Amino acid sequence: MTTTRTVVEEVRNLLDYLLNAEIAAYINTVSVSGARVSWHATDPGIPFLVNRGDPTLQDYRRWAQAGAYSALLFDGALLQITYEIEEGEIAGHRLAYVPCPYRVDSELVRQDPIIDVIDLHIETEPTNVVLHSAIRFDFDPGSAAPGHPAAHLTINSADCRIACPCANAHRAVHRLHLPELLS
Repeated sequence: MTTTRTVVEEVRNLLDYLLNAEIAAYINTVSVSGARVSWHATDPGIPFLVNRGDPTLQDYRRWAQAGAYSALLFDGALLQITYEIEEGEIAGHRLAYVPCPYRVDSELVRQDPIIDVIDLHIETEPTNVVLHSAIRFDFDPGSAAPGHPAAHLTINSADCRIACPCANAHRAVHRLHLPELLS
């Protein structure tokens, strides 16, 4: 049986590992709201999703400014981890890797707020954007429809959605132990 408490502990353990292994420059507090386990945004007044299209530089900047992430990595990438728990099961999740749109100096990330680092790049080299792609693995059976499978991997664009037909796909990811994968 999966509970919000067990998911919170697993997410905290993962985030602590990323911080201690010096993979993450900063981690946000794990937040529980009802059946939802997510991050605690530093500025919840900033809207999370303004559009449903491909992530833009403005989306990245807004997420960085709002603290809308579970972890900020030293290369500026954001990890977004959210789980929905219902009746002892994972009922949905958002597991996203959002790369930083610029090649940033990890020392700057250590010293300055990420929003200042990004704004510096926007001002000094606005067209020198890195073409990395966000990766998101979602499980949302309530939104399943033709062309929108309940479990899917989205890469490169919102239109590049790869169905994950395994009924237990979300459980397989939930059981992943990142420290073991990274060693």
